[in-house]
Amino acid sequence: MAIFSIKILNQNWLDSEDSSHTDLCSHGEFEIIIGNQVIVGEKDGLDWTISTSALSLLRSIEPYHHEEGRYCEKILHCGQLLMLSCPICIDWDLIHEDNRVTFNNVYKQFSINSEDVVCFKAINIKIDRKTYAREILKVAEEVKQFFDNQPKRIFYNEWESSFWETFWSEFNDLFDKGKRKYYTLSN
Repeated sequence: MAIFSIKILNQNWLDSEDSSHTDLCSHGEFEIIIGNQVIVGEKDGLDWTISTSALSLLRSIEPYHHEEGRYCEKILHCGQLLMLSCPICIDWDLIHEDNRVTFNNVYKQFSINSEDVVCFKAINIKIDRKTYAREILKVAEEVKQFFDNQPKRIFYNEWESSFWETFWSEFNDLFDKGKRKYYTLSN
């Protein structure tokens, strides 16, 4: 089993037929392994907002986003483009030190009830930042491919269109920077 692994198990739109044109976020399931422990996987059957979670993960590759007040949970249940999720989430503290990251305080809240939290207190691992970044970049690339192969979005108003542009501008910028820094063809 891997020390850190994150995979999209499935990615889709909401139930309605119109959502393939109007849904601004993709949804689905993740498998996340940290410190050889399965944090979430197929057996959980939990639905997450895949695209917004991917942006949150991209933000976590470098330490500066948290310092700028841009922090949100790593894996979001909902929240659309605003990334304001309900209490349902998966999160962890990530300490950046040189070229390594340390995971601790890993938890999963799987309902809005504050008692429905699983804490993984034994997890306190360090991994190479490149390894962490590459796992995140694979997820982001899968999200980009999913959206690239979908019909053009239909926006209900200028506000939605503006948030869409802002979201994807940041997503693509962080993805491109990450690919250049951590994932070159030669390594």
